[in-house]
Amino acid sequence: MKTLKGKILLAVTTVVVLAFVGCWFPISTMMREHITAEAEKETIRQASLVVRILSKEMRSKAVTDELLSDLAKDLECRITLISPSGSVLADTERAPQAMDNHRDRPEIAAALSSGRGSEIRYSRSLETTMVYAAQTLSVGDDPMVVRLSYRLSALDQAIKEALMGLMALLVITALVALSLTHVLIRRLLRPLDRIVSVAGKIASGQDVPFPIMKDQELQRLSGALDDMSRRIHRSIDELRQERGDLETIISSMPVGLILLDGKRSVRIANDYARDLLGLHSGVLLPGRLHPLIEEAAQGGCRSLSMDIPERSIFIGATAKPIESGILLVLQDLTEEHSLDMARRNFIADASHEFQTPLTSIGVTAEFLLEEEDKESREGYLRSILEQQRRLTELVDDMLLLSRLESRPPQEEMEDLDLVELVELVTLEHREHPLASEVTFSTSLPEDALCKGRRDDLIRAIGNVVGNGVKYVRKRFDDRPGGAISISLEDRDSLWVLTVDDNGVGISETLGASIFERFNRGDSSRTRQGWGQGGYGLGLAIAKRIVDSHGGTIELIRSQGGATFEISLPQSKRP
Repeated sequence: MKTLKGKILLAVTTVVVLAFVGCWFPISTMMREHITAEAEKETIRQASLVVRILSKEMRSKAVTDELLSDLAKDLECRITLISPSGSVLADTERAPQAMDNHRDRPEIAAALSSGRGSEIRYSRSLETTMVYAAQTLSVGDDPMVVRLSYRLSALDQAIKEALMGLMALLVITALVALSLTHVLIRRLLRPLDRIVSVAGKIASGQDVPFPIMKDQELQRLSGALDDMSRRIHRSIDELRQERGDLETIISSMPVGLILLDGKRSVRIANDYARDLLGLHSGVLLPGRLHPLIEEAAQGGCRSLSMDIPERSIFIGATAKPIESGILLVLQDLTEEHSLDMARRNFIADASHEFQTPLTSIGVTAEFLLEEEDKESREGYLRSILEQQRRLTELVDDMLLLSRLESRPPQEEMEDLDLVELVELVTLEHREHPLASEVTFSTSLPEDALCKGRRDDLIRAIGNVVGNGVKYVRKRFDDRPGGAISISLEDRDSLWVLTVDDNGVGISETLGASIFERFNRGDSSRTRQGWGQGGYGLGLAIAKRIVDSHGGTIELIRSQGGATFEISLPQSKRP
């Protein structure tokens, strides 16, 4: 039995059964002894009665035998007359001549010495246990002994019935005791059942007090449990609050945190880590993190950097063993990695960009040293000056781009009209000698007010329009057919400037990085002919300028020409 009630009832039942068994044997023995003793006493009394009757009625042996038979029949016993010498004179069941001398019988000896005697023993002649009672009888001058005997087997039925009655009484008593015990146990345990019920409600999350009990012991138990329940609730609330604070702290940290248990299963992962590794649909960590985790499980601590191509990110991971498992710290190093790669590319590209004009200057200077013709020397000198100008423009563009990337512009913004700036840039490029065969068309509103830095915006718009002029000229050269369309429209509180050309276009591969430094619309690094003279900084500068004005610049179309859109916030009219 698993319940306390069942265990108590089983214990009480065991005690009752053991008590029943323990009482049955001594009580049955005592009852048997008592009945036997009473039978012995009754036999002695009957022997005295027979002696008195015989002393009055016995006149001859025939009369004696008849009288003894009648008495034996009435008393349902055996009567024997024995002489002082031990010889059997008469017996109601056997012939005296066939019987042994009874002088040595204990009851006979006692009767001869003291007048009466009794004995319970096994009779060999009758093969049963007998009760004997003897008493002296004096008839004239001849004393004799009268002995009565009863078979104890005749008492067995009475003893059995008495014992059966005793057993029934004990069984009834035990059943009544067990029933009363069951009722008492239920009554005594009812308060405990109430306490258990309240404990179950508390375990299920309900905030209920333990009941007040009448018994002092149970009340102390209920009070102690109530105090413990309140302390547990306070501790749970504190733990819940601390866990909430910890989760808030972990969630707000600028790094990804993942806590693994001893089985390498994810216990806690903040949103940053889930976003970084894409764990929203599961908790399967990238395979390249497993060696790092296993090393931390052995007590080591190591960091690694790796890229995740499917998510186009570069992360740094550090695994540390802690008491409850392994702590995995993740950092998004994509920007740092990109900057590092950009720095390397910048150094390589800048070196290449500087090398071309410097090489040209060096070769031209060598020719200049050897050339004696004045007109040829002047051509070489003009070439050197042209390369110096190109270097100066490259340095100026690089310094401007560095300034735009390193710190926000310090100049204050002023109220500007984009229509005026677009018209100014369009006029400048339309009058350029190299754009003589390019057709310009514009679609502009009456005005387009915005706030900005005039020179920077002219530079940004000019770089985009100039980019279109170069690649239209590259396609058509000095032939007619090239066209550039410039439009400005109001779109959701933004001025959207669209520059569309029908030049050579931009490949999809280069289109994705067209606004990065030293990236041009074609992959050539040479500058032979029109359209190859840029350094790939114009659109990068334009993007930084537009970004600093809170706007955006996008490449909308890259095949069959190019279409760029510049979006700038409108300013309120005065």
